[in-house]
Formats: sequence, structure tokens, C-alpha cells
Amino acid sequence: MKFASKSEEIKFYVLEFLADGQEHSREEIKEYVMKRASHGDFTEGTFAGSLYDLTQRKKIESVRRGVYRINDIRDQDAHHKDYDTQKGTLHDKCVAILNNTIKELRQTANEIDILDVSQEDLRLITQIKEVISSLQRHIQSFEK
Repeated sequence: MKFASKSEEIKFYVLEFLADGQEHSREEIKEYVMKRASHGDFTEGTFAGSLYDLTQRKKIESVRRGVYRINDIRDQDAHHKDYDTQKGTLHDKCVAILNNTIKELRQTANEIDILDVSQEDLRLITQIKEVISSLQRHIQSFEK
């Protein structure tokens, strides 16, 4: 993927990592970003500024010192745009397919009316979360 700046790339991977809705330490986030980012040489200031910007724009929140989580999982629909599965290398195509699948699963889960959710829906939502986590791990394995 092409990014306009190091900061844009950092923010993309921060949001991708936090998309599981769980709380994560700053160290976990940074480790994930460093593994994924094409610019592993970003400064501490660039990383800190990216976290600060995401916090200020209410995309993520600091739940306590050094621990963050995504504010609203539905915000990630905008983050996970459609990736072109026809362009790039085989690697790029595979990552694009997995990212598109994650996006579609999120959209499907977001259609459920929380006030009218059944036990079966809850079970399926749990499975969807597990599948998304698995797909994210597969995306990471493509990067190794």
C-alpha cells in the first residue's frame, strides 16, 4: 500500500491493530506498527504525534496512561476502504482480499440491531470477531 506520509501509515496500522475493540498498551501498538510499516525508521515523535492526532479526532481513546482502544468499531468501516484486488503483486492481492473480507464481516455485524439481538446472533458475532482476528493474523504472516 502507498501512504502519503509516515504519519498516515502509522495511523492506518494503529487503527488496524485496535480494530479488535480491545485495550492495548502503547508498546503493543508500537511493536505492531513497526512490524507492518514500510518505514520502520519513524521517530518516537512521529509515533507519539500520530497517537495524539487519533486521540484528538476521537478515533481512539486513552483508557489510562499508555493504554488505548478504538472509540467505535463502526469508525473502521471508513478506515477499511475497498482494496484493489486486481493490482500489485500476488502479496498485495492476497492482503487486499483479506482486508476486503474483514470489511465485509464488520459491515455485516454492524447491521445487527443491538436491541433485538438473539442468542444465535451473539454466538455469530463472537465467531465473526474470531474470524476477523484470524484474518488479521494471516495478513501479518504475509508480512514476514
